[in-house]
Amino acid sequence: MMGGDLNGMRAAMRPMAEQTVRSNILLSEIVHQENLDVTEEEVEEELKKMAEQYKMELDKIKEMVDLEAVKSDLKGRKAVKLIVDNYPADKTEYFDVANNPNREANDTTTRKVAFTRELWIENEDFAEVPPPKFKRLTVGGEVRLMGAYIVKCESVEKNADGSIAAIHCTADLETGNGNPADGRKVKGTIHWVSAAHAVDAEVRLYDKLFTEANMNAIPEGSDYKDYLNPESVVVRKGCKLEESLKDAKPGDKFQFVRTGFFTPDSKNPGVYNRVVTLRDSFKPAK
Repeated sequence: MMGGDLNGMRAAMRPMAEQTVRSNILLSEIVHQENLDVTEEEVEEELKKMAEQYKMELDKIKEMVDLEAVKSDLKGRKAVKLIVDNYPADKTEYFDVANNPNREANDTTTRKVAFTRELWIENEDFAEVPPPKFKRLTVGGEVRLMGAYIVKCESVEKNADGSIAAIHCTADLETGNGNPADGRKVKGTIHWVSAAHAVDAEVRLYDKLFTEANMNAIPEGSDYKDYLNPESVVVRKGCKLEESLKDAKPGDKFQFVRTGFFTPDSKNPGVYNRVVTLRDSFKPAK
């Protein structure tokens, strides 16, 4: 897909998407990055995939990409599970969650979202050693699960290699429909999906094709391949989507929380393509 075609699609889709979008939850299968090592073999394999995708020499790809960024991306591809220890294992309840969390949109419609004892959450929403002003989940801290209960992290279960196997928490079961009875304030809110009800999907994150905004301005005689953006399409497999998306059809439009606007692929079931980012991430190469 050429950059101009992508920009045209975005321009055509944005007005309609912003009016009709339902805000759904996308959770990549990821683990907190401080607790997951990436081997050199894994990095090499990822670079080979890039070389094959762009039909370029491996050494050229290595010159173009930021290896630390590649490692960071690889660290973000495994799952972190949140277990609500005081919630019955055989229970499922449904919360009415706003389709559009933007209050200025004046959209009062909702959708049913299943809540169970085991959930998936984003890796970046948890930190064992939180940075300053961190308002998401940490050991001993509380957050609101979007549209559901307030939970407190009690402990972290780890694998033999030190990576996180599961985060254990307890829920304030009186807060499903409102604030705590004792009036305490909980600042952070994180999104989640039920592990039992999540839909697996492949997600394709499309971005600018080139690293230069104006390819007509590149030096004469330059090879356009030198300006290809290695992240013009990033494929994420094993992503977790809300159950409400299982019957989505090509042409339907959704906003995935904190990620962008998506539509199901017309040729590949279970694949979602990002067509509009939430903000312009373009950074011309220096």
